[in-house]
Amino acid sequence: MLFRLAMRADGTATGPFLQPVDFMKMHSQRLTWPAPPPAGGAVAERITNQVLPAHGEFDPFPFVAGLRLRDVTHTVQVHDNGAHTLWLYSFTVPAWAAATFRDGEDVHYIRQYGDRRLWDAFERALGWWQRAGEPGVERFGLAVSPAGWYAWLDEPDRPI
Repeated sequence: MLFRLAMRADGTATGPFLQPVDFMKMHSQRLTWPAPPPAGGAVAERITNQVLPAHGEFDPFPFVAGLRLRDVTHTVQVHDNGAHTLWLYSFTVPAWAAATFRDGEDVHYIRQYGDRRLWDAFERALGWWQRAGEPGVERFGLAVSPAGWYAWLDEPDRPI
């Protein structure tokens, strides 16, 4: 994501996200997929009627999910039968979630593993985005200070 920051008198920098961009990843940025759960590891299963929003490389919700789900990556696997599975992986703890969607079906199958329930967190992020009016990237910004950083919606005084 490309953004422009301006320094403030208080030593913080803030500014809007400008546009999605993609660069070639360095070797250290490439994802190492987590190992499957150990034998006997508990995989929670459930169903959902949640509709998966557009999930292309430059669609707004994957960007928002990245802001709301810290230390999580995701990918969409397309199957030969037209179904697709959204995979979520934690970078910090052994946890993953897989949600398989089939066009024309109203109920979708979810599996989660680990103490961090990634699908539950994904649904909370999606609900937040929908309640905010499904904002696009242009409504978000970034604030940085010596104490850390945070993303905001519309104004720096509205952290997400």
